[in-house]
Amino acid sequence: YGSEHEWNVPWKAFKTQDGYVVFTTSSEGTWRKLCQAIGHPDLAEDDRFRTGELRARNRDELYAILDPIIAERMTAQWLRLADAAGAAAAPVNTIDQVFKDPQVLHRQMLQYVDHPTLGRLAQIGHPQKFSGTPASIRLAPPLLGQHTDETLQLLLGFSPSQIAELRAQKVI
Repeated sequence: YGSEHEWNVPWKAFKTQDGYVVFTTSSEGTWRKLCQAIGHPDLAEDDRFRTGELRARNRDELYAILDPIIAERMTAQWLRLADAAGAAAAPVNTIDQVFKDPQVLHRQMLQYVDHPTLGRLAQIGHPQKFSGTPASIRLAPPLLGQHTDETLQLLLGFSPSQIAELRAQKVI
């Protein structure tokens, strides 16, 4: 089903004029709110779409109606209309939009480390936030082979001479 939900219909990423917006419905109430938000309250009373089961059964017909409606406006417009109607909606952000999002910035999900060959490097921050033991990104990603010897010695028990032999044979 891609971004769609198997039985909660509509629930998918819809193409807008400038991107995508996800609308979700999980009950008759959320369906009615979505119909209000998109300016088509009549769809909530349509016999083909009155219940979740009917909407799932008639998903192709419903999406044939909804897709062109939602394509008429920009994502931000749909988000404002959905918010005003109490409908569930979210943008599908591009990577640059993600890292400008106020919540992403507030949670410090973008951190920087110094990399030996790339310079200052953006990294995704640690998602868990603990007040007593805060996590942080302290090291840049390793260079190719940077920890090979340590890994073979400490984790696999290879001796320095065994590692040298592997290197001479171009195994590592």
